[in-house]
Amino acid sequence: MQLIVRLIQSIPLVIVLVVLAVVVYVFVSWAKSPLRAKEILIKLFLVLTGVLTAITLLATLYGVLERNENAAWFFAALLIVSAVALCITLVCRWRFRTNHPHYRNKPQHSRTKWRYEDVVKNVLEALKNARQRGR
Repeated sequence: MQLIVRLIQSIPLVIVLVVLAVVVYVFVSWAKSPLRAKEILIKLFLVLTGVLTAITLLATLYGVLERNENAAWFFAALLIVSAVALCITLVCRWRFRTNHPHYRNKPQHSRTKWRYEDVVKNVLEALKNARQRGR
């Protein structure tokens, strides 16, 4: 029963996460595209919920080791909420990558055949040759 009461106390955390998700999705959808918004939202929530889960795990362990039952129960409830949010984010990433396989491959940097100095050298040489032919 105590855990249920503590879970109710974690509702503000859930509300903050939902509001953050809506704001990020709307802004990035407006600025870029809905697909890019989903990708950014998944990356953001993976980091956010991962860090939140680690912090609440440490706080729960600290409460248990200090024999502070109220803190341990409170942070255990937050740990459950953040772990569930992390699992939901992982499922969303899996579904996103299943439906959009081209997002699995990260863009690769192109390697140019010529270095900048070589290009400048070739242009100057071509200009020099053209000037000599014109005489």
